[in-house]
Amino acid sequence: MNLFDEREECLIRIINNARIITNRLANTIDKHGSLVHFRPSSNGISIIGLLPTAPQRGKSNFRDFDGINNDFENMFAKHCTEPPKRVTPEKELQSYLISESYKNKRMIKPLNDTQKHLDNLTFITDEIALPAQSNKIVCDLLALRMTNLDCIPVVIELKSKRDRRIINQVNNYSMIVNDHKDKFEMLFSEILGKEIKFTSACDKWIVWPGITNKGTGELDIEPREHELKEKGITAVTYQKSSTSGSPSFLFK
Repeated sequence: MNLFDEREECLIRIINNARIITNRLANTIDKHGSLVHFRPSSNGISIIGLLPTAPQRGKSNFRDFDGINNDFENMFAKHCTEPPKRVTPEKELQSYLISESYKNKRMIKPLNDTQKHLDNLTFITDEIALPAQSNKIVCDLLALRMTNLDCIPVVIELKSKRDRRIINQVNNYSMIVNDHKDKFEMLFSEILGKEIKFTSACDKWIVWPGITNKGTGELDIEPREHELKEKGITAVTYQKSSTSGSPSFLFK
């Protein structure tokens, strides 16, 4: 089996598990959405905590879906509340963006508020792992950008340092979305509960630390914005701050 077919089969399994999340876990999501994220994978469903003190802590490959609904509080306490042994700033950022999206009907409000586009980014899912030439390839966030005329998939990569490797990462995964357009349309449709048909190729976004103005302490304009735009990449910068021990983020 070639790599394309391996990815197709993997995506079909992910789509099937996304359908289970939509059909069987909807009430739990509605009740606890800003605290937990259910992630479809090729091997089952992951329960992922979004607490700022325990970002992205969870348990993979659940298949007992009724057990999740009936015993959610105990499962969440067991798998999603233990603080990590080391600081994981990218996971903090990821959990923050997902949590905020669940508070706002899946709209990724912190990124929408930057007005990089005059429309809304809708959170779809995260960490969708697919076969690659060596091991696997994973995206940080998948989103949908919609206007009155357009419906565009978006790959968003996150970094806690200004690392140029993020450019290759967002390019590589966006090509996979384009190559497997029909399967990603099916995945987006299952998660959103309505038919999604993409109207153009995948958008590429990166979110990484900004350059702070030494005089004001505020974020400066992204110095590489023009270069990144020429590569078809939208860049959002952020500045992390802490209030009462919980991380918060300013975006520009």
